[in-house]
Amino acid sequence: MCRLVAVTFLALPLLALPGRGADEKPAAPGEKKGPAQAHHVEVRLADGSTVRMTLAQSHVEVTTKYGKLAVPVNEIRRIEFALRYPPGVPERIEAAAVNLGSDDFDKREAAAAELLSFQELSYPTLEKLTKSKDREVARRAEEILVVLREKLPEERFRFKTQDTIATDTFTVVGQIEGKTLRAKSQYFGEVTLGLADLRTLRRAGEGGEKELNLDLAKYGVPQIVWLNTGIEVTRDTLLEVRAGGESDLYPIGGERGAYRTNPNGSRQWGMSRDHRTPGQLLGRIGEKGKEFEIGERFDGTPGAEGRLYLRVGGSPWHNVPAGEYRVKISLH
Repeated sequence: MCRLVAVTFLALPLLALPGRGADEKPAAPGEKKGPAQAHHVEVRLADGSTVRMTLAQSHVEVTTKYGKLAVPVNEIRRIEFALRYPPGVPERIEAAAVNLGSDDFDKREAAAAELLSFQELSYPTLEKLTKSKDREVARRAEEILVVLREKLPEERFRFKTQDTIATDTFTVVGQIEGKTLRAKSQYFGEVTLGLADLRTLRRAGEGGEKELNLDLAKYGVPQIVWLNTGIEVTRDTLLEVRAGGESDLYPIGGERGAYRTNPNGSRQWGMSRDHRTPGQLLGRIGEKGKEFEIGERFDGTPGAEGRLYLRVGGSPWHNVPAGEYRVKISLH
């Protein structure tokens, strides 16, 4: 659960009149003013949990290399938040780092527990400590890192130094002003979210989860045809793909079912013309992105930004295969 931070969000300069949002226009004489449109989002918190909320502010103010921008929340598709430390945490991590080299055994143990409790927030400090001239400190820091790497997924250790805001028009890179965002939750009412507690925010329904069918007669042909899934991902998106179904790589001859395979594909009959495993489910990010293998199961960060495309490795006999793969895609 996120921590509620009692900080009033910075009023933007565009909010000229009290009680009216920056993106609202005054009603014309005789015009009946309707309710403002709700901006539903899914927020992933530092502990990995995801909650659905409604943003209760009209703009997010961002300082960029070229000046300040007030980005309307109804145009925000996704935000990747930079690493921020909650108040007081950097000082506690620093104190624990010092005590890791204490002559007092109890202090060393307490320091190790403290560093471990901050999880990925203590990661940069621990990496520095592994290079300490004090061998005992370096050893203890490495032991804590081993525990963290076993406990947490790899993407938790990839830190951004700036916020990345993907909009309907372009992507903004900079620093979101203030320390909080205002939102409403179905269960908690109005809440103030500390930016230090947030990892990602995306528009509700923005490719969070999608199921589709992949027709091999269309997307497994020798000419190479890609299916545009319509799902947008970033470099740090945790992409989860599950695929099932069956393909017949040579439906026009041979014993019935003799050349069938699944999304993992099979190399027992050779390779396809494009040197891919026949029948294997493949992906790429963006129209010119590098192909990667998916098969029946894929979990990882794509390392690229753009739209997800899918296809299937062709038949080794360069004919049109038959069958269908059922694919479920989830973003975290």
